[in-house]
Amino acid sequence: MRLASRTAPEDFGGTMLRLLAYMAGLAVLGGLAAIVFRLPAVVAAVGPAPRPQWIEVERPRPAFELSVPELGGPASRYAIFRRDADGARKDVLSWGEPAGSGCSRSTVRASRATGSSTR
Repeated sequence: MRLASRTAPEDFGGTMLRLLAYMAGLAVLGGLAAIVFRLPAVVAAVGPAPRPQWIEVERPRPAFELSVPELGGPASRYAIFRRDADGARKDVLSWGEPAGSGCSRSTVRASRATGSSTR
């Protein structure tokens, strides 16, 4: 039979001291691992793309309509482009299929340049 050589309060203090030493050792190992496995700084190989001069408006509100009966009535596509530099607007009406489809295509462009914008 073994007799208890220590009392409970003495045993508790020793256990806490060991736990503190283990946690300090893990913290040192974690810091060393972070230094060893550090990733190098990443530098972008390509800069940002330049912003286009004309930006297409997503949901255009047509300013006018042009009907050409020889081309099939009203325009099949209406697009509006804006230029941020001076607030200019370009309306593009087109009839027919895109280039390369074998069908004829006609386009009308109406541009409005503004010197002093009040928007």
